[in-house]
Amino acid sequence: SLGQPDTASGYAATHTYTRNGKYTVTLTFQLPGFCMETDTAQLIVNEQFSLNIFPNPFGLQTDINYTLANPAHVKISLTDEIGQQLGTLLDKQLAQGVYNTYFDATLWKTRPAMYFILFQLDDKLYVRKIIQLEDR
Repeated sequence: SLGQPDTASGYAATHTYTRNGKYTVTLTFQLPGFCMETDTAQLIVNEQFSLNIFPNPFGLQTDINYTLANPAHVKISLTDEIGQQLGTLLDKQLAQGVYNTYFDATLWKTRPAMYFILFQLDDKLYVRKIIQLEDR
């Protein structure tokens, strides 16, 4: 999104770009009968994939938040600290957007320890360490 309200006039110019790409942005300001000003700029939108796990460390629950810049096949798996597969949280084709996958230690019957989230995005693999603490 572009644009903050002009404190003098209260007007704002806003546009949200939903796809990566190169854009030419032209802004024209006109005060009828007085002047007109035009400015053009090149804008490159290159929204990258993001992955956040919060809270971490956690007691019994944590959220795996991720943003997909493009449609992709997503597989989220859980392994223990020595690499043994514990299971799959998600395995599906997703559209571009913002997502949240919830991890509940009571459903997975995990104990306080270090684990790894394996986040596969098409042919790329991202690994994140998570730590489950004693629940208080």
